[in-house]
Amino acid sequence: MSALPGRSQLRNRSLSAALVGLTLFVLDGSPVVAGVTATLFLALTLGIDTVGNLFGDYADNLTLGLLTLAFTGYIAVTAWWLPIVVGGALVGGWLTFDGLQHLRHSETRDEVTSPYSHDGWLVTGFVRAMGARLFEPFRL
Repeated sequence: MSALPGRSQLRNRSLSAALVGLTLFVLDGSPVVAGVTATLFLALTLGIDTVGNLFGDYADNLTLGLLTLAFTGYIAVTAWWLPIVVGGALVGGWLTFDGLQHLRHSETRDEVTSPYSHDGWLVTGFVRAMGARLFEPFRL
């Protein structure tokens, strides 16, 4: 089994990157910014897919969490904008912890124990499902 993304995964990621670039081109009007952003997005998603293929399920959460924490650290040092720093630290920290816990316990996405839907009204069911997912790494 190869660690590199397969042909269909590469096609899907390329299409996603093209949509990101097209959206930025429509919003900004700069083909250079759109092209560079689409290329970076493609490299990021393929890199995260490769890490997931190499190390297992939830390695992508760990990688994305570490990248988020690194970007948050950069913002904290250069621009110090409190909402970005706090939000980035929370999101990056949770993604990192979630990825570590699932990798440590060798749990895959198919084996996740918390349900992603709950009984109840639309809002209460959504809140319960999100709460269950957010606290899942602490229960492993």
